[in-house]
Amino acid sequence: MVNWWDTKKMPYAVGMDVLNYDMGNLVKPCQETMSAGADYFHFDVQDGHYGPLISVGSPVVEGIRRHFPDKVIVCHMLVLNPERFVEQFAQSGCDCFVFQIEKTDSSTVGELIAKIRDSGMKVAEVRKMNKKMLIEVEGNVTSKEMAGAVDKGANLVVSGYKGSDALTEFKDMRFIVNKFKYGL
Repeated sequence: MVNWWDTKKMPYAVGMDVLNYDMGNLVKPCQETMSAGADYFHFDVQDGHYGPLISVGSPVVEGIRRHFPDKVIVCHMLVLNPERFVEQFAQSGCDCFVFQIEKTDSSTVGELIAKIRDSGMKVAEVRKMNKKMLIEVEGNVTSKEMAGAVDKGANLVVSGYKGSDALTEFKDMRFIVNKFKYGL
């Protein structure tokens, strides 16, 4: 696991959604994104139940971890019963496990959070505010939308921008994060 940042020293971070990359060649775009100033990699892990896609699993996370041992990996579990995947993703190198509260049994949310923390990962929960958890905003966030998201309390913002201008858009997002972080 990568040593996660101290939110008092670094309260905001920007990452790139790995699903926007060419899945047949992940290393090069991951290197470019890190060179552009990304703080972390974001993986949308989908099982086909929450949404229509089936996406990356723990072997892909493990492969990226091998190439980027010092970078933070956040896995957004768009799956039913995310508790089934905690140990698997912890072992693959995930640093922060994000889950949708409506996709787990509400009576076991506390147990799920404890299980995630016990595995050595940070926890983020989508849909419910909790001061002890990181707040992540995603969904093809652009640089124009980012300032509002951070202003409303987001710690982590995921760029979902695709296309030839993706790195330029990402650099604009990095600039906005730096404005909030350092008061530039």
